[in-house]
Amino acid sequence: MLVLLTGFALWAAFSTNRAARQADRLSRLSDAYQQARFAVGAEESLERKYRLEPGTEVRAKFQQAAASLRAALQEVRRRGDVQDRVLVAQVEAEHARFLDGIQRMFAAVDAGDDKRVLAIDGAETEPAFAAIEAQVNTAADARHTQALAALRALRSTEAMVMVATPIAFTAGLGLLAMFCAIVVGYQRRTERQAAENQHQALHDSLTGLPNRALLHDRSGQAIRLADREMVPAALLLIDLDRFKEINDTLGHHYGDQLLIQVGERLQAELREVDTVARLGGDEFAVLLPKIATAQGAIVVAKKLQAALEEPFTIDDLTLDVEASIGLALYPDHGNDPDELLQRADIAMYAAKDTHAELVLFDAALPTHHRHPDQQGPGRGGAGALAASRARPAPTRRVHPAGRANRAHHAPDPLRAQGSATPVPPVVPGRP
Repeated sequence: MLVLLTGFALWAAFSTNRAARQADRLSRLSDAYQQARFAVGAEESLERKYRLEPGTEVRAKFQQAAASLRAALQEVRRRGDVQDRVLVAQVEAEHARFLDGIQRMFAAVDAGDDKRVLAIDGAETEPAFAAIEAQVNTAADARHTQALAALRALRSTEAMVMVATPIAFTAGLGLLAMFCAIVVGYQRRTERQAAENQHQALHDSLTGLPNRALLHDRSGQAIRLADREMVPAALLLIDLDRFKEINDTLGHHYGDQLLIQVGERLQAELREVDTVARLGGDEFAVLLPKIATAQGAIVVAKKLQAALEEPFTIDDLTLDVEASIGLALYPDHGNDPDELLQRADIAMYAAKDTHAELVLFDAALPTHHRHPDQQGPGRGGAGALAASRARPAPTRRVHPAGRANRAHHAPDPLRAQGSATPVPPVVPGRP
C-alpha cells in the first residue's frame, strides 16, 4: 500500500506539472503566432498606404512591421517543434521574395510608374503575400486551438487528481497512519505547485496580469453573460505609443517598471468584474462585461486615457507616455472573442495611424489584417472618436517628437521632477 500511495503521489505531481508546462508552452507559442499574424496584416496595410501616400514615414513603419514578423518567426522557431521550424523556413523564404518585390514596387511608386507598380503587385508581391498570410493564419489558428485544449487538459488533470486523492488516502489511512503527515504535506506541496503552474500559464510573468489565453476565456464568459442578460460588453486594446523610446533610452529595468505601473493604474480605474490583460510587449487589453450602454464604454476608455496621461515616477525619474486605444463592442462588432479582439486591434491601429487617442471600430476603418476565410473591412474611412491632446510649451524637459498632431513640441517620456503639468485634454465628439 505504501508503494501504491507513493506511486500515486508521484503520478499526480508528474501529470499536473507536465500538463501545466504543456499549457504554458503552447500559450506562448500561440502568442508568437498571433504576433506574426498582426505583423503580416500591418505589412499589407502599409504597402497599400504607401501606394496612395508615399513617404519616408510610411516606409519606416513598413520596415518595423517586417522586423516584427521576423522576430515573431524567431520566437516560433525557438518554442515550436519540427513542424513549426519547417513552416518558419518556408515563410521566411516567401517573405524574402515578398520584400524584394516590395522594394522594386516602392521604387516604381516613387517614379510614378503606375503600370510597373500594378505589374509587380500582380505577378510578385500579391501572390507572395497571399501565401504568407495563408500559412501564418492557418498555423496561428491551429496553435491557438491547441493552447486552449492544453488548458482544458490541465484543468481536467487537476480535477482528476482532486477526486482520486481522497479515495487513495482513505483506502490506505488505516495502514499508513504513521506516514499520514508526510503524505498530506507532499500533497499540499503538489497542489500548491499545480496552482502556481496554472497561474503562470494564465498570467503575464512581469505584471501578474491575465495573459491572452485567460483574456480569451473571460471574453467568452462575458459574451455568454451578455447573451443571457441582453446587455452589451466591450473590449479595449491599448498600445503605449512611445514605450520603445523609454526602453532604448533608459534600459529594460525602467521599461519593465513602467509596464507594471501601467497595469496597476488601469486596474485602479476599473470595477472588480473588469479584466486588465497584458497581451505582450507594450500592448494591454481591457474587458468590460455587462456595461449599461456603448457610451459607457467610451466614458471608461476616456477615463483610462486620462489616467495614463498622468506622469509615472520610477526611481528618481518622471516619465510621460501616450496611448492609442481601440474599442470594439459586443454584439455590434464581433460574435466571438477572436473577432472582437481583431476589431479592437483594427480600431487601435486606426488610432495610431490617425494620431487619435481613441477610435471606436467602424466597418469603414482600414483593415490591417484579415483571416483568409473572412472579407476584410474597407480600406477607407476613419471613425475616430477622439482628437489631439493639448500640451504645454516646452520647459526644461528635452523630448523627442511624439504624435504629430498633439503638439508642435511633444513631451519626452523622460523629464525631471517638478515639470509643468499638461493642459487637460480636449475630447470632441465622433467626426
